[in-house]
Amino acid sequence: VNLQLRNFSWSTNLVFSYNKNKLLNYGILNSYQNTSGNKVNATYFPGYSLLPLFAYRYAGLDVMGDPIIRLQNGSTTKAFNAAGVDDVAYQGTIVPKISGGFSNTFSYKGLSLSANMIFNLGHVMRRDVNDFYTGRLTGATTSFIGNISAYFNNRWKKPGDEAFTDIPAYVSNINDSYNRRDLNYYFKGDVNVVSASYIKLRDITMSYSIPSSMLRHLKMQAVNVFVQATNFMIWKNNDLGIDPEFQNLSAGTRNIPPFKHSFSVGTNITF
Repeated sequence: VNLQLRNFSWSTNLVFSYNKNKLLNYGILNSYQNTSGNKVNATYFPGYSLLPLFAYRYAGLDVMGDPIIRLQNGSTTKAFNAAGVDDVAYQGTIVPKISGGFSNTFSYKGLSLSANMIFNLGHVMRRDVNDFYTGRLTGATTSFIGNISAYFNNRWKKPGDEAFTDIPAYVSNINDSYNRRDLNYYFKGDVNVVSASYIKLRDITMSYSIPSSMLRHLKMQAVNVFVQATNFMIWKNNDLGIDPEFQNLSAGTRNIPPFKHSFSVGTNITF
């Protein structure tokens, strides 16, 4: 309680948590688990926190517009299965390291205003990117149902474009595309890993409690009316328009549109 006067009060509530963990062991890794492909998709891996995020070290495009990765020894390649387990880099965890809430309530006589803010900080996510790079241009893809992503316009189109974009070329022939490159080097590259930290105003509520003297003849003990609005983004540590609450953090997809706001009006009556 920050302030308590005769007719006015101000109270604050803070919830804060810090999460740190490390997976020591879960048995012997089999041959499949000991591959770079498994590691970039792993939800747990010995020596790291739970729900880690791994990525290829992306090195841009070659003169054909194909994705290149950098190996631990400093060399670059676009060859299939060129990366070993140690060539995949740890980016962080998709679990917030710091999370909590911060609320304030202001009351004057029967009128009350409360605002509840939540925060999740210190974690990472994959951003959503264009995933259409080969085949017939049908207008339907995995992550952007019904439309090709706008990122498709920024792809490599001609030799020299590799100096200006890191988005791979479109190759119409599926076999040609599959045989010459591994698009996961781009999809799962560190270039597409961004911060998932954000702070939101979860809800703000204005309420009014009708004085008991006005309720006696109605045979009611209490009546409270309120209006509420929810889900206002205060700050997010990405400039891509991504609401982390509506993002698959490990896969990097937005299969539903971000939730905007809800507004409600209600009353609580005690007889």
